Amino acid sequence: MEECQRLGLTKSIGVSNFSTKKLKNVLSFATIPPSTNPFWQQKKFRDFCKANGVIVTAFSPLGGIGSFLGSNHVLESKVLRDIAEARGRTVAQGN
Repeated sequence: MEECQRLGLTKSIGVSNFSTKKLKNVLSFATIPPSTNPFWQQKKFRDFCKANGVIVTAFSPLGGIGSFLGSNHVLESKVLRDIAEARGRTVAQGN
């Protein structure tokens, strides 16, 4: 994956739902730190990522319609709809 990033075939390398232990293992040999998305608000994990240059991304930032945790409140936001409309985009497309 690192070679793919060096060749410009991918923008970043990511891992999902890794524990601190698993992420430490990856960082022990990786030359490019991955980005990650923790499932819950894991402060210790986020602090570890920050200290090691690992970018933390959002898990399902637009909601999780259809899941037991999800809603569509973000996609129904009037403010976000107005911004998207002014730019000729959908709420999910953003900028």
